[in-house]
Amino acid sequence: MKVEVKEINETRKQLLVEVSGDEVAREEKNVLGEFTRHADIKGFRKGKAPEHMLRAKFGKNIRKELSQRLSSSAYQQALKDTDLDVVNVLNLEGNEFTAGEDTTVTITVDSKPEIKVPDVSDIELEEVSTEVTDEDVENTLTQLLNERASFEPVERAAEDGDYVKCSYEGKIGDDLVSELVSDRPAFGTQTSTWEEAGAPKEGVPSVEAIVNGLVGMSAGDEKDVDQTFPEDFDVEALQGKTVSYHLSVEEVREKILPDMDEAFFKGLGVDDEEHLRKGIRQNLEQQKKQQAISTHRRQISEALQSRSEFPVPESIHEQETQEVLQELVNINHRQGITEDQLEDNKDQLHAVAQESASNRIKLRYILLQHAKDKEIGVEEKEVQSVIVNEAMRKQVKVEDLVKDLRKDPSIVDGIRQDILVEKALHEILQTIKGDDCCDNPNGVDCCDEQRQENDDDTGENDAEGSGQS
Repeated sequence: MKVEVKEINETRKQLLVEVSGDEVAREEKNVLGEFTRHADIKGFRKGKAPEHMLRAKFGKNIRKELSQRLSSSAYQQALKDTDLDVVNVLNLEGNEFTAGEDTTVTITVDSKPEIKVPDVSDIELEEVSTEVTDEDVENTLTQLLNERASFEPVERAAEDGDYVKCSYEGKIGDDLVSELVSDRPAFGTQTSTWEEAGAPKEGVPSVEAIVNGLVGMSAGDEKDVDQTFPEDFDVEALQGKTVSYHLSVEEVREKILPDMDEAFFKGLGVDDEEHLRKGIRQNLEQQKKQQAISTHRRQISEALQSRSEFPVPESIHEQETQEVLQELVNINHRQGITEDQLEDNKDQLHAVAQESASNRIKLRYILLQHAKDKEIGVEEKEVQSVIVNEAMRKQVKVEDLVKDLRKDPSIVDGIRQDILVEKALHEILQTIKGDDCCDNPNGVDCCDEQRQENDDDTGENDAEGSGQS
């Protein structure tokens, strides 16, 4: 077989493989021989049926088997002769073969570009404090107590921190806000909802004038409060608008924090308050160390991407773009963005997805190349560990997951590549920062702890702010 490469662009190629008529004839003879040995034709013992009867009965199957074998041989020969790192086979033409006739098979492929890992040893990693203060410990302990608090009805006016059952209706002039922002009911009309009186809590959607206004109100009280929303408010219909809310209170409940007694400590698996505070401090220290590692890994990743220029295979980019786009849509749905809003911003979403996909692919290729250059390998126990963790996450038996993985070997190959990517990134960080880059008192490799976090970061960070203009 003769192989010629026709370049479409830097990553897309056409492989022209000439299959001689003699090669076709030899392979067809082999195929016919196998059909002769196994064919069941009435009136003939197996292996004795004449060729013309075989062709009459099994001609379509013979041609299909011949095409598959010669096409596969042509592709394997092309890989051998060209040394291309093919990532996708896009099309195959000219695979109709006739004995004695030369045939040119045209295989269109996307191939991995040549990659040189950039030097990032000169970057200055951001200083991230890992110090845990007494205030940090106290705040965490308070949060822990609040999570286990009970709420008891009281016959008095609401105070800061009380939970209040209330109803409210917002209007801009004579227009109901609930009709303007039907997808964000917290800013329009609510019936018998619970709100924490006092200052708004970070991450909890609420109207500041309402939660502040609840302070001093008792069951049965009503009043009106005004809320002016900022010009850059994330609900477009309310930007710069003043909303009048009519507020009524049904019930007030006081938050009762649990006593830090023996039962409380036992429920948390600690001996006493000192033991609890010590555990909180250790956990916070570990969290801050992991946050520092995550920040430094992100810096390195961004530096690797910005210092590398190479084309991304089109088909791989299209596949990754669709995956990122779905992630963006899911994130925006969780943030309360409607389908109409997504449709209005589909071009922006797609542009963000394309850029993010390109960065992901580039970083993965760079780190895989670094792993190859540094001869970083993956042990079987590392693959098994990932599989066990995945089985636990999915709450399935390990043996059942292994059976599923055996059906598609590419999944296991992907796991190996994921491990290589993490180990390569860790090696670069260790080279820059030294042995203390992963100072983990538990003796656990930071790569193991960060693997899932790294996957989540890629989508979440790229998605931030992309749902709305």
